[in-house]
Amino acid sequence: MTTPDERTRALQQARDLLIELAYGNRQLVRRALRDEAVTILRHFPYSEALPPANRER
Repeated sequence: MTTPDERTRALQQARDLLIELAYGNRQLVRRALRDEAVTILRHFPYSEALPPANRER
């Protein structure tokens, strides 16, 4: 079971990964990138677990 702390950490790590992809070293190794994504997704919240965004329906 994923704890709230693990979910928060996964969101922070995902942000860090996106920053690295956008501005970091362009010589990323595909395997390392895939491994990092799997690690982050292990505790990443499903969309149903997130509070609704402010948007009109």
